[in-house]
Amino acid sequence: MKVFLSEGRTSNEAKDNLVQRIEDTLRLHGFTPQTVGRNYFSSLQPLKAVSTLMNECVGSVIVAFERTFIVQINAAECRLGIRKLREEF
Repeated sequence: MKVFLSEGRTSNEAKDNLVQRIEDTLRLHGFTPQTVGRNYFSSLQPLKAVSTLMNECVGSVIVAFERTFIVQINAAECRLGIRKLREEF
């Protein structure tokens, strides 16, 4: 049975190893992990490929890694940051 595995982007060996262990565990229990761009390829736009693949699967596993850790922020910093982001894009 196919299981959709969303892993985002792994950026180091520890994260790669974690995803590999998750895949191994899924296989051990009779599931086939499917990840767009890793073992499932499509000529569709990325989100359409994800949607198509998810419809073929019996479940999903979402692995999310922290990208940014913010200790403290005040309203003025937040507004300034949003303004800078808008200017950059």
